[in-house]
Amino acid sequence: MAKGWTGGQVEPGMGTFTFGVGPSKVIRNGELAETVRGVVISGSILETLRTVDAIGKDLKIITSAFGACGKGGQRASCGLGGPHVRVRKMTVGGR
Repeated sequence: MAKGWTGGQVEPGMGTFTFGVGPSKVIRNGELAETVRGVVISGSILETLRTVDAIGKDLKIITSAFGACGKGGQRASCGLGGPHVRVRKMTVGGR
């Protein structure tokens, strides 16, 4: 269970993602366990979505006219958010 994010990227042509996330809780045997920090998650977008087995009821979307993603002089307005989700399998590493 993660709180916040610290940036990342998506490679649409390859279908992959990499994101830094805020302090996160390990779920062990169905219970929240220790907090880990400096977590990076990555993987195949579609494979990760296939392993979602729980979705929270805490949907929250944040948008702003000033929020944007882009590179190489290109810019696209964007927002962030969604409910907490639980996945059965994901690559997790430390920074």
